[in-house]
Amino acid sequence: MSEWDDDIAALDMSDVEKNGLQVYRNYTKAFERNQAKKFAIEVNSESHDVSRLSKVCDAIASDDERLVPVIACAFADEALDEMYKREVPKGIPGGRDSLFSGYGPFSSLSKRIQVAYAFG
Repeated sequence: MSEWDDDIAALDMSDVEKNGLQVYRNYTKAFERNQAKKFAIEVNSESHDVSRLSKVCDAIASDDERLVPVIACAFADEALDEMYKREVPKGIPGGRDSLFSGYGPFSSLSKRIQVAYAFG
């Protein structure tokens, strides 16, 4: 196959192995592009209120640079809290409120970040 990417062509492998790598790479890129297109369509299908984000950006630009992490974390904390409260279905055993209070998985910013990271 003469249509390998340069880095794959340079590998010391058989043509069959190179073909397999190239096919895997091509499919991976195609799936990533398709996922990005679907995301863009979904984002564009709804209107988004960016006024709060605009205020946060203004605060970051105008306040002392030492406050930037505090402002950014506070914004992320509120955004994640709102998103989880909106997306977590009703009817959770033990109640939804237990997830957001005390030792629940959504009770603090660090826990919210861990859950967000776990689900990509």
